[in-house]
Amino acid sequence: MKTIIAAFAFLLLGCASSIKQISSDTYIISKSDYSPGVGRSSSLRSAVLAEAHAMAVEQGKVAVPISVRSTPAYPFHLASFEYQFRVLDKNDPEAIRASQVPFPDEK
Repeated sequence: MKTIIAAFAFLLLGCASSIKQISSDTYIISKSDYSPGVGRSSSLRSAVLAEAHAMAVEQGKVAVPISVRSTPAYPFHLASFEYQFRVLDKNDPEAIRASQVPFPDEK
């Protein structure tokens, strides 16, 4: 029984956040808040963006956004945030040209 509970807990934690490489320089991170109906989309966004930034800095590069998808929490539904980005050299013309666009819920 303890093995089943441990496996279930590992599965939940494993689904909380994941970075997947979808091409040579493109990645996607998705994260869900496992507090149904009380999750906070803003904290998810911050965590995912920090994770992407840390990954890029670790490689000596910058994260350039491609797309964002956010779902707020409501009763019986988990908040989620998905961020697709490219990891480019700091001197890459595309990285220099890119700028962070505010998210729809920011002013």
